[in-house]
Amino acid sequence: EEPRAAARLQQGGEQITNEWLQTRTEADLCYCFGMSYPDIQEMVEGLCIPETIKTRKSYIFSGLKAFCILCACFRFVGNLFDLTIQYNRSISSLSEIINELVELLDDEWEHLLEYDHKHLLHPSQLLKYADAIHSHGAPIKHVFGFIDSIQRIARPTWHQQITYNGHKKHHALKFQALML
Repeated sequence: EEPRAAARLQQGGEQITNEWLQTRTEADLCYCFGMSYPDIQEMVEGLCIPETIKTRKSYIFSGLKAFCILCACFRFVGNLFDLTIQYNRSISSLSEIINELVELLDDEWEHLLEYDHKHLLHPSQLLKYADAIHSHGAPIKHVFGFIDSIQRIARPTWHQQITYNGHKKHHALKFQALML
């Protein structure tokens, strides 16, 4: 019996270039990358992403392509195989450019991404937030913020309209609070 050849993933799809992006509709770009072509250009420029990025293993990407791949990765959380099929790059090159661009952005913008424990999230500020929420009718004094969450529940016998979530099309309680 002959040895079987190792299975290889099929690459295909499109190369991301300025020209290719310009041929896409705004709806298509918003679906794929979460923003329009002018927004993509503005983000690449505003984030100071270099014109060309060479990864540790010598994969070369334009800054525009790297940013679009990063956006697509965040937009469709899944495996890199889908991106390989869609954007004609190997899984290893995609993985490497995503990681390196995240590191580059973190290094460049670290001062804005840090946990702000001296100003907005200082304990004295959190107390002010909690006081403001309590003064507007919250029954608990130590709530300083809310996280958007939805908890599905069984259809209640009474007051169904209060718990019906039209967006999710089921009955739910929507809440989550941050407390001191």
